Amino acid sequence: MSTRIEYALVTPLTDWPKVGHYVGSLPESARSLSDQRERLPQARVLLLERNEDGSVTLNRFDKDGSFAGDTWHPASEEAKDQAAYEYEQSLGEWHEVPEGTPDPLEYALKQTK
Repeated sequence: MSTRIEYALVTPLTDWPKVGHYVGSLPESARSLSDQRERLPQARVLLLERNEDGSVTLNRFDKDGSFAGDTWHPASEEAKDQAAYEYEQSLGEWHEVPEGTPDPLEYALKQTK
């Protein structure tokens, strides 16, 4: 079974998108001033990868290919809806990564140039 991977580019944002992605645990209390989470960089490339069970993972990467967050979705349309919500007019069209491409992220990053 071939794995279909799609990508979309995100044009640079002047402000943070509606949804932020972080590394680290939430503070124990909403009133806590000791939030130790680290905000991940703004995404420039989105990769939509189908999982064996039919669900999809929406992976985000910055302009240098560094990880910028991921979310799981039960189906492709839900993932695309989430991306549209987060990035609004900055989200480009979805394209398929050619089958057999050894590094889908590298391929998508080249499209930003």
